[in-house]
Amino acid sequence: MKDAGASDLNGRGIDTSGSVDRLAVDVVSVLAQRGLSAQQAPNETWMRALSKAATAPDPDALSSVIADMRASKVAPDVIVDIYIPEVARRFGVEWENDTLSFAEVSIGTSRLQSALRRIATDRAIDDGRAGPKQTVLLHVPEGENHTLGAVAAACQLRRMGISVALRLNDPLRDVSALVASRAFDAILLSCADTDQLEKLNGMIDILRQRCGAPTPVFVGGALAARPTRAGERIGADFVTNNLDAVASQLGLRVVGDPLAGRK
Repeated sequence: MKDAGASDLNGRGIDTSGSVDRLAVDVVSVLAQRGLSAQQAPNETWMRALSKAATAPDPDALSSVIADMRASKVAPDVIVDIYIPEVARRFGVEWENDTLSFAEVSIGTSRLQSALRRIATDRAIDDGRAGPKQTVLLHVPEGENHTLGAVAAACQLRRMGISVALRLNDPLRDVSALVASRAFDAILLSCADTDQLEKLNGMIDILRQRCGAPTPVFVGGALAARPTRAGERIGADFVTNNLDAVASQLGLRVVGDPLAGRK
């Protein structure tokens, strides 16, 4: 996740003016600071293989490529942090440039998300259950169409030592019941649609009421990449796409830059 109104985590500006923003910006925005520029550039041979496999007629082609990458000693964390988000970002650019159809991009991103889930399962990542660690709820609200970015963010937060309960498009009544039954250290909402700020404000109010103690609310996703004072309008404590900043606020890591969007 990153600070509101800034460039993406690799220092590039994000164009949110076209149709690509609802699909790709939420994916780009969760590239962690340990990602593309800080860690390594992706191998273009693997990039081409992943892109081709994600949109291939064979639904198992992507799994085969990832298995080949693992056999070649490409670490699962690198696949999650670098390769899958970068393939998704390029899909968004190709859609905007009319070199990929909406159907191809939809199928491709859906398969990428499934791959993220499989990697998380293979690594026996928890789902926010018992343990002596910070526990957060990461929720993509009902009606938000794009969830790949949130799945990638959950993988990264878990590697930081944060226990994550990931909920994708669950009804508000179910999420509020979960919040009432568990002592979360923070609530993270991933949102893209700036036309739904009033609805989001109401959701945050309800979740705050159900918390048994004061709980910080973070809002990220494509909404945080837009030049808007969304935090003040929706009642969030933080509007950021910087996962290191989230971890720092929870006491797990110290980062140099202060959190943006704090009221």
